[in-house]
Amino acid sequence: MQIRYSDKSLKQFEKIAKGDRKSAEMILNAIEAYAENKSGRLDVKIL
Repeated sequence: MQIRYSDKSLKQFEKIAKGDRKSAEMILNAIEAYAENKSGRLDVKIL
């Protein structure tokens, strides 16, 4: 699965990264894990 980020989401992510680098890395890792999961069985909530 290819991940595409909107301009708005990129701006929000930059704000998060400025304040808390560790949280930003955790978010990116979770998004990448979701994209790589072939089974589609993840616990996901719409925010």
